[in-house]
Amino acid sequence: MQMSSGLTIRKQEVIDQPVTHFHVYWLSGDIRIFPSKDESIHVVQLAGTRYPERKLLEVSVQGDRLMISDGRKKGLPIGLNLGRTELEVHVPNRLFDALMVSMTGGNLFIDTIQVLRCQCKITSGNAVLSGDIKELELHATGSNITGKDLKVERLKVQSTATKVQMSGQFLQVETTNSGRGINLECLTMPESINTVSTGAKTVIAIPDNEGFELLLNQRSGKFKNEFHVTTINGEKGRYVYKNGTKTIRIDIRGGTVHLKAIKGNDHPDT
Repeated sequence: MQMSSGLTIRKQEVIDQPVTHFHVYWLSGDIRIFPSKDESIHVVQLAGTRYPERKLLEVSVQGDRLMISDGRKKGLPIGLNLGRTELEVHVPNRLFDALMVSMTGGNLFIDTIQVLRCQCKITSGNAVLSGDIKELELHATGSNITGKDLKVERLKVQSTATKVQMSGQFLQVETTNSGRGINLECLTMPESINTVSTGAKTVIAIPDNEGFELLLNQRSGKFKNEFHVTTINGEKGRYVYKNGTKTIRIDIRGGTVHLKAIKGNDHPDT
């Protein structure tokens, strides 16, 4: 069957076992993970008709773990181009324990899934994420990451030369970024925010709230704050807003960090 992308379904696997963890290891090409129409997991690889059979995906189930591996393995000889390929994973609309994705190049789409822990390692790619995730951990290099309609208890982002834009409800936030920047829109006030920014532009937008303690370590760079804070006992780098029940830690090592107040229909700077 030829799809609108011009690619053909080259391989399909249906997994009926009670899988709770799944791992995806992919070299390049788009990956789409989204709800299925039944209670099975459907793994589909699309590719051109000349794509070698021996290079198609490999699927294995070990206990409650599903492993999906790129048939191209660790790389290809220089100059060898097998053409485009795409991976689709259709998952039942239920809660999974863990999703792990490792990819280089291409685009990753994770659409409204329910998972306790999601870890993504992306190099020179793009990702669009949404869903209800207890723990979301992102490692990105030279990429573009977008998160929308997210509901995450613990968000951890480590990025290098990556543009990150995320919006949703987050309970705990930890970001470490170098180069380019992060735009984080918190629709509800997190319990804690911890950010380290090195030579990057970081915007953290939060709504007005009952108060927070701000611990600022500004080694170099610029800090912009839209909340009226006061120093605590005259201590350098320690401030309080209202009752100070939440905690915000900011470490600036060059670049800029902007702690922005969400007002009305405002969104973080792009």
